[in-house]
Amino acid sequence: MDNVLDNKKEKTVVKKKKIVRKKKTKGISFKKFLAIYSIVLGAIGVFLLILLFFFLKDYESSIPANKMDKILADMKTSKLESIIEDANIEYNEFEDSAYISTKLKEKIGENELSYSKKLGEYSASNPVYTVSAGDEDLCTISLKKESKKSGFFRDWKLEDVTFAAVAGSDELNITVPTNSTVFLNGIEVSDY
Repeated sequence: MDNVLDNKKEKTVVKKKKIVRKKKTKGISFKKFLAIYSIVLGAIGVFLLILLFFFLKDYESSIPANKMDKILADMKTSKLESIIEDANIEYNEFEDSAYISTKLKEKIGENELSYSKKLGEYSASNPVYTVSAGDEDLCTISLKKESKKSGFFRDWKLEDVTFAAVAGSDELNITVPTNSTVFLNGIEVSDY
């Protein structure tokens, strides 16, 4: 009888060990699930942050004031020539892009560059700004929208630049007899 009783005790002890083992395996699988869930959730969070970064970058480039900030930074540095090349300027034999560049650099000098919306011409679809060096107006810049990017927003592109600082400042009108040739500083003057 003792033998039967010992077998029953052993069976219950064995059953208790199996139950304990089952609880441990359930705990281990929950920990694995929690670790995998945390990793997936973290990866989704990182992906959403990267997506938000690119969305905000596209949004900032779609604001015309940010494009104007870049243009002013270029005007203050040595990239003034590229802005002059983008402008639709008709040159004559007395002035070229180098002449206009030196004139503008003289006007800019140590003055603070600023811009403001041009009254009467500014609109949300066609922004026009007046750029000033100190109290003197340098130029008028109009922007246009570029083609749509992959996101929801569009970039702005320099459409036209009109330089007030050099436009008409060196104008000279002379009257000469017909079929005459006029020279100025050794350069033949055209009808332009």
